[in-house]
Amino acid sequence: MACLIKISPELDFSTKIKSVNLALGIGFETITTTFPIVEITDQDNIDKLWKQWSNREYTSVAEPSDHVNATTSAKEIPPYDWRKDKGLESVFDCGPLLPDNNLDLLPDALNLKIVLSPTAAIETIAAACNFAFRLGMETTAYQGSIVAEPGYKGNRIIFTEEPGFSVRLLEYGDATIVEVSGAGSELVTMSSQFLESFPNLGPGLSWSELLMYLADSFTMRNTDGQLSALKLLTDQGYTDIRALISEQKEDKLEQIRSYFPAASVDNYKKGVLIYEKEYEIPWENDIFLSEIEKHILPQISEGDKVEIYGVLSEDLASRQALTDKVRKKIETKQAQASVAILNAFKQGVSWIMDFVIPELKDLEVGQITIAFNSFLPPGEDSWTDESASTPKYNMSADGGADHWNDLPIRFLQELYPVDDLIEMTLGLERDKVNFVLYEGNEELSYRLQVYDNNGKEIYRADYKAEFSERPYLDRFPLLGKVHPSTGQLIAVINGETVYKTSIKTDVERIWEIYQEEVLEDCLDFVTSKYKDKITADKQPFFSLLDIDIQVSEPDERLGVREDLLSSLD
Repeated sequence: MACLIKISPELDFSTKIKSVNLALGIGFETITTTFPIVEITDQDNIDKLWKQWSNREYTSVAEPSDHVNATTSAKEIPPYDWRKDKGLESVFDCGPLLPDNNLDLLPDALNLKIVLSPTAAIETIAAACNFAFRLGMETTAYQGSIVAEPGYKGNRIIFTEEPGFSVRLLEYGDATIVEVSGAGSELVTMSSQFLESFPNLGPGLSWSELLMYLADSFTMRNTDGQLSALKLLTDQGYTDIRALISEQKEDKLEQIRSYFPAASVDNYKKGVLIYEKEYEIPWENDIFLSEIEKHILPQISEGDKVEIYGVLSEDLASRQALTDKVRKKIETKQAQASVAILNAFKQGVSWIMDFVIPELKDLEVGQITIAFNSFLPPGEDSWTDESASTPKYNMSADGGADHWNDLPIRFLQELYPVDDLIEMTLGLERDKVNFVLYEGNEELSYRLQVYDNNGKEIYRADYKAEFSERPYLDRFPLLGKVHPSTGQLIAVINGETVYKTSIKTDVERIWEIYQEEVLEDCLDFVTSKYKDKITADKQPFFSLLDIDIQVSEPDERLGVREDLLSSLD
């Protein structure tokens, strides 16, 4: 930017003061600039610029009548620079010289003056203008003249006019003094460079940040300081060294260990194992086969017609392999076998896509209607729009132990994205797949009806989803109940149901173990550590609870957008 203010060696002292105050005012209205903002010439423009600046008018939008200023309840924010003692590096930050009275992290006053001598050289006046301009840019408000009255003893900027440019921060009694040395063109040039960049050292680094880093290093609060101490001990011949340092990345720690082989080096937050336990969860497929062998095969006679209906939380490949095994076991009894095993997770999707759609391939399908039942406690048959569509992110005991935390439209939610899948598989447009609320009295979860292009019903099938019931949290039964999807085995021989049993999914078993054992063990540990003094301010009670789970669960891409069919998603 070209120099704004022109000053002349012939200026009288009052005009020199005027030029410094003008620089403050123009700087206050400036967002960015390049120093110097003043030029020493034979002809000044002080009066001209002062007239333009002082006659400038500003307008503002009227404050709303109900406006409440947030600053009336503002709280002080701890300073970014945590050091108690600060120096010149903070001269342009919020602080004693540039107060922040309304606590918005921006200076809103100037608590210093510039001291000028009537005999000051014109280069000193130029430097004073540059400093005043920078101060104006830093604050959001100021009052009065920036130039000190005779006898002023408060915080101040003084110019020594001694050779050799320097800027020092001094404490003199109750006053803070910014002492600027230098004379002639050197003072103008060097003060401009100082005001252009200080306190920045380069991209992303300021003097305050560097000094905080050095303070951390000298007190071993960062890795560099810790490694310096480690090198000192190593150079002094110590060999049995345990170094707990800030570095967290294992590859970096390995590199450090290679430099200091005599030391044991770890991250200071490295956890100490205080608890470890393993649990074996029986595979759903194995339980299913065991139930078949124990309770169903002994009832089968030659020539029987056997139907097996299963629900397991397994992917399609696993269920198909199990289906083949069960069919072969039944056929070894010289009986006819029909085996259908659904996915327990999103049972409606599995029922429709794995078993219904294959039966529709040869039909002239014009429209499909899927009726879903409401998911409500016994005795309830209606719900509000809000209760059906608003998930619960904060559990409450208001509903009591018998309250259901599930959404009433759960069965509809679990169908997503079956309309896309039907379109992909049958080629039937999505808008010809309709979802309606089931309003009948039969005990079912879904009813699927297929119509031809003339509107005639050509197919109908029903399905009842399986779920279990348990308290949301065992220790807090008043938080109500949840109903996770569960597994099942039903055996029908010659049209008669001969065996029916539930089979817990892996997710159900994991949730039980987590609540009944893991959390109880954690509570025992915390209780043993703090006794009856367990309070929120002592959190966290331990650094990490790491649970490694290996289970066989559905985890399949559906081919629709990025949707997954995954019970662990």
